Amino acid sequence: MLFALSAIDRVPRSSADVLDPAGSERHPELLDMGDAPIVGARLSVYHAVSALGNVAKIESEIDRIMSLRPSRRADIELEALLLRFVELDPRGAIRFARNRGLDSPLLVRMFQSWMAFDSTAALETLETIEPASLVRAITLALVGSNREDIERLGQLLAEEDRAGFRSDALARLAESDPESAFDGALELNDQALRIRTARGVASGWARRNPLAALSRVSEITHDARLRNRFDTLIVAEWARVDPDAALEYLTSPSGQKLFTLNTRKAIHSIINALAVRRPHEALAAADKLPADARAALRSTALKTIVEQDLNAAVARADGMPVGIEREELLQIVTESYARRDPSRALAWAERIEASRPGTTQAVLMQVALGDLPRAVDAALKVPNGVEMLARAMSPSRPAAGTPIAMNVTALGEVADKLAAAGESGSRAMNNLLQAWPALDPDAALTWLLEEGSAVDQTHIENLAKGFANGDLVLSTQLVDSWPVESRGAWISQVAGVYALTDRDAALAWLAPYQGQPGYDASISTAAASIAARDAESAAALLDTAQAPTTEASSRVATTWARDDPRAAADWALSLNDAPARSAGVAAAVRAWSIDDPAAARRWSLGLPRGRARDDALAMVLARDIARGAVEGDIESAFSSDSAWRRALDASTAAFLQLAANDPARATELVRLHFDEDSSLRLRIEEEIDGASSQPGR
Repeated sequence: MLFALSAIDRVPRSSADVLDPAGSERHPELLDMGDAPIVGARLSVYHAVSALGNVAKIESEIDRIMSLRPSRRADIELEALLLRFVELDPRGAIRFARNRGLDSPLLVRMFQSWMAFDSTAALETLETIEPASLVRAITLALVGSNREDIERLGQLLAEEDRAGFRSDALARLAESDPESAFDGALELNDQALRIRTARGVASGWARRNPLAALSRVSEITHDARLRNRFDTLIVAEWARVDPDAALEYLTSPSGQKLFTLNTRKAIHSIINALAVRRPHEALAAADKLPADARAALRSTALKTIVEQDLNAAVARADGMPVGIEREELLQIVTESYARRDPSRALAWAERIEASRPGTTQAVLMQVALGDLPRAVDAALKVPNGVEMLARAMSPSRPAAGTPIAMNVTALGEVADKLAAAGESGSRAMNNLLQAWPALDPDAALTWLLEEGSAVDQTHIENLAKGFANGDLVLSTQLVDSWPVESRGAWISQVAGVYALTDRDAALAWLAPYQGQPGYDASISTAAASIAARDAESAAALLDTAQAPTTEASSRVATTWARDDPRAAADWALSLNDAPARSAGVAAAVRAWSIDDPAAARRWSLGLPRGRARDDALAMVLARDIARGAVEGDIESAFSSDSAWRRALDASTAAFLQLAANDPARATELVRLHFDEDSSLRLRIEEEIDGASSQPGR
């Protein structure tokens, strides 16, 4: 026979036993062959098949074997028959195999056999084979120990496939002749192709003689990137097959040069291979490496140690002195412990919390990533545990990899647990309700609606905030899902966001709800929340309320006055509700007086006598006092003596502000405007005296 039978154990078998269908019954051990008899069985089969000289008989035997139940023995006989067929009629054998739809590996073996005695005819036939992927697989398998074979075989492929084939073929050649493969890689014209080829060539060479490979690679002087790539790949493969020797090399002066010449990403493959296979040795050698490599090696080695024996790692950490190394190990232990045994991890975290604050929260965070309901149960048993968990549950749109995003289907269960926890779970609940709509709006809304009349208004507000920040249109449609008495909570969070987006549309949406219970308070909340971003829109919202809060009118007027004080003051004066009007006017004039006190005074004096004018003049008076000069007969401008006295009483801070710069003038003004027996005068004078007696005055 012409096909190879090297290194095959001699197991005597007769040809009749091999080809006789009943032979398997006489030799049942070959039907379930283990590793020991497999090669001997192959020799027996090949020996029997070599006696066949009739192509028709071979075809018949092949068809018979293909009809049998798949087995190792059947595979051996099929291959032997096909190879014998190739010896007798190679073209017919290939044609027969293709017609029977045989697997590519068998066709590869057939062409290899044919190439051994008639390579010219084999290659001519290979040119006619389709598809191209099969031709490529066969040509790659035909690459021997000669680099010239690569060029010859590559000509059988389409032009666009040759570069990739050449790269893969050189990697295959490296198994038998790495130096020749290396030279071939250097001759490639395309830089990207050279880099790609380096992986296969370096791996093959590293398994045979890594030091020789590194020595030869050092001769590359024209392409630093390629040299570094080869170096890294060789050492990475070396670390995989012989980590002890590779680690010894890396800690030598020659090995350490790799870390200065290569990127962190390139070094990672080496570090990972060493740390996974020899974690304790790698950890011991880490100090001999440069800083970046040392940190990466320590991290991966510690992770491996923790994964291999968590209890030993915990004990090791407990016995280490406080420092960077202990902290590094504890971080890894925390993550692994929490993932494997949350209950024990929390007990351990509580034990070391005093010496390492934040451990309990770190454990809870890890547990929450995999099982948020369980994390809530655990947090409820730990002092401040739910508050810690709340910090891990961001109210903003949850990013991938966060506890809420990792537990979407369990958020209803989480909400049940937090609701049952009452006040202690309130912050976590608020965060959850704001984040939930972005992930599963239907489930979030359904959960809260099922709370019925007992629903917490704060929960409605937080859910509304989550909807408004995600799907504004949907959030406006959902307001009617709530009973009338609860709609205000929803409106308070949606109206402001809507007004910032489309003021007119927001006002039209709000119209049907004006006058309903809680509307004024909710719209005041909405206006105050957006005043700093768009004071005019906030004012438009407040205009829809019958009695907006004084806090809201004051905030809106203040922020608007910074840009357009007259418009802010005129708006505040137009409010129908007297308390809101007075608060708004006062706030606008206060802000106006900072930049243009004269204009603020003129506007205030131009108002009709009444509470709004008195409140505006009080702001003018306070500004005058702080500057140390009360202009004109402002006292007579107030509507009454009691209004004047209220304004003076409200100017305490202005007197003290003046006293900080000019205590004598402050004292003079106090005595001018307050009666001698006034308790407020006495208090202000005491504070002025105290301030003026301080060092540096």
